[in-house]
Amino acid sequence: MIILLVVFFIELLLYLIYKKSNLILSKKDKFPSISNELIKKFNSFDFELGWVNKKNTIKKELSQAKEIIYTYNKIGARSIGKIDLEDSTISTYGDSYCLGREVMDTETWQYFLSEQLDTNVSNFGVGNYGLDQSLLRLKKEYLSNPTKIVIMAITPYTITRITSVWKHFSEFENVLAVKPRYIVQNNKLEFIPNILKCKEDLRDIEQYQDFFNKYDEHISYFNEHIYSFPFIFSFIKNPTPLLKSINVKLMVLFKKLKFPKVALWFSTQYFLSDIKYRELLFVKNQKLLKLLIEEYAIFAKENGFRPVFLMLPTIEDVRYYKRTNILYYDAFIKSIKSELLALDFMDFLSQDVEKVSEYYIDDYWGGHYSLLGNSELAIFLKEKLNEKT
Repeated sequence: MIILLVVFFIELLLYLIYKKSNLILSKKDKFPSISNELIKKFNSFDFELGWVNKKNTIKKELSQAKEIIYTYNKIGARSIGKIDLEDSTISTYGDSYCLGREVMDTETWQYFLSEQLDTNVSNFGVGNYGLDQSLLRLKKEYLSNPTKIVIMAITPYTITRITSVWKHFSEFENVLAVKPRYIVQNNKLEFIPNILKCKEDLRDIEQYQDFFNKYDEHISYFNEHIYSFPFIFSFIKNPTPLLKSINVKLMVLFKKLKFPKVALWFSTQYFLSDIKYRELLFVKNQKLLKLLIEEYAIFAKENGFRPVFLMLPTIEDVRYYKRTNILYYDAFIKSIKSELLALDFMDFLSQDVEKVSEYYIDDYWGGHYSLLGNSELAIFLKEKLNEKT
């Protein structure tokens, strides 16, 4: 009887956590209904790229209780409002760390770099882009907006993005983000275009199930986060989703109780499984990464610009590296140095791990680079570009 009561209370506790966690999923979460209202708001849809920042628009969002404004100019780049576009000698492509998410237009690393080099630095970064989409956008934009130097700037998260066609499977609830990708076929890149012809196709997302099964490498990752009754068996089979959910709750609790070191420990534990997952993906997809960089280098040679690759680590990457001395994407960086100038901002960020939180928006979750982080990145880039000139 006592054993049955214990099992009952454990099952009840697991159920309550399951109901409140967005990390523990059910089977119905796999292909959720996407409302017409949400689809209507998806103004950034782009068939060729998946999504893109629209020209001559202004977007606003809240970050750390501060309103952030993103201004996109007549060429679709984030405006810095300082130097004429005609003076551009550098353009940048990449993800949200390239865009400068969570900071104002005049707080991005491109803005600071433009001041130091006295030239406009065009910012074509787009949130959630992988190396694949960044390359596609470069090919789409470059002839209209040529520069002497192009910087491809991404985070290590790119490894999940280039192996995905629907972000929902690796970033749960990001249901609008359907994208093209490249695969390796006979040791060459093969392009797989976006399955969506228009954003209204999202209304019946389940019809593309076969396509997702074939080209998205994160469906098994998604399935591992599905719990079903009795929940105790799901937990025994894969405890990670539940443990991550508990880590989040405890991090928030100890942060409120003013125990920052304890809160940071739970935050670190939360990110550990994500890093291990990315580490495996980097090993598995070395060929795809190498071919994408080779494609970038070839395009640079054909169009006469200097290609630069810039890795922009997240806060969990820095802390993991300082704790373990393992740089899980290091083999990739080393493998591309013969193709182009390959830079890693980890070289700077890892120098003083006690100060690293100052370079990010948030101490615990990291977020994106802060004003200080972007300022230091601009100095880092100026020095590295001058060294190799």
